[in-house]
Amino acid sequence: MSSTGNGECTVCYEPLIVDSTPLRRITEGCTHEPDVCLDCLAQSITAQAEQNVWDQIHCPTCQARLRFLDIKEFATPVIFERYDSHTLQKYMSPDTTFRKCAVLGCDAGGFVDPKVTSFIHCSKCGGRTCFACNTEYHKGIACQEIQQRRQKKTKTEEVASSAKEWKVRPYEMYVVPIVASTSFMFIVNQL
Repeated sequence: MSSTGNGECTVCYEPLIVDSTPLRRITEGCTHEPDVCLDCLAQSITAQAEQNVWDQIHCPTCQARLRFLDIKEFATPVIFERYDSHTLQKYMSPDTTFRKCAVLGCDAGGFVDPKVTSFIHCSKCGGRTCFACNTEYHKGIACQEIQQRRQKKTKTEEVASSAKEWKVRPYEMYVVPIVASTSFMFIVNQL
């Protein structure tokens, strides 16, 4: 392993080697060449993130604030995932044009200008979410109708889950309600 020629890490004092030193300035705001090893930089980001200063993570040398892409490159995957989630939550306040993706299992989302389009196209799963009612996009169907369909589906599911268990007795006729309609089916047990 060769030295970078920049001396030692300003945090751990180990020699800076090419394989363990950032290849660029830590962030655009830094006025110095990289003088911290990648391990110490990741530890610095982790320590700052764990102190709940998510939007104020800075260079351990000069205090220049790191950008999203800097943190993505230099933080551990676990810390970056938490940072990314925190950043997303910050921008999800009700006064923004951000909507979470409505596709089941997707945790992404996006921004939209409601004057230009009525849906968000998710870059993660490819799904589309209606901006107005925050459901999967329903081109040509009014949001109110979608809400009515959802309510009807919920009521049907409630009826199905509360249906009584019917006992079977030999040579008796019993009635079984058909959940999706108001009809009844008569069954004769022939045991």
